Amino acid sequence: MSDYNFILIGFTVILTIILFFRSIVLRKRVAVQARLLEIQNKSLESIQKKLENTSASDTDQQHFLTDLQQASITTALQKPRSSFHNRIRKVQSPERYQYLRSMFVAGMKIEEMEMALGMSRHEIHQIQKLSSLGTSGRKTDSGVR
Repeated sequence: MSDYNFILIGFTVILTIILFFRSIVLRKRVAVQARLLEIQNKSLESIQKKLENTSASDTDQQHFLTDLQQASITTALQKPRSSFHNRIRKVQSPERYQYLRSMFVAGMKIEEMEMALGMSRHEIHQIQKLSSLGTSGRKTDSGVR
């Protein structure tokens, strides 16, 4: 029986040694796997941060484009009415200015114009100057186009 006990003890010692080395190999493998998992987690975190920054940037860009579109609409709505109406129809001068022009073209004297329209001599001179400026401005505008 002593041989049997000796064999049994030898077998147990050999199994213990094999299990000890096997546990060392498995622990090394687990340590390597843990390091790889940690590297993967850091990589995923950096990718997630980049994705969040990109989505925040896209959101900011979308807000900017929306604000730009609203600003252009607001600017278009805020154009002065006079420029809008000038495009649609020609602005007519007051009726008495038209009479004054026809009198001037007919060769009437300034005193007669004063009496007929009830305007001062100074006002008649100013209107004549403005009229001559307006006609010379139209000629230059039409020459440019």
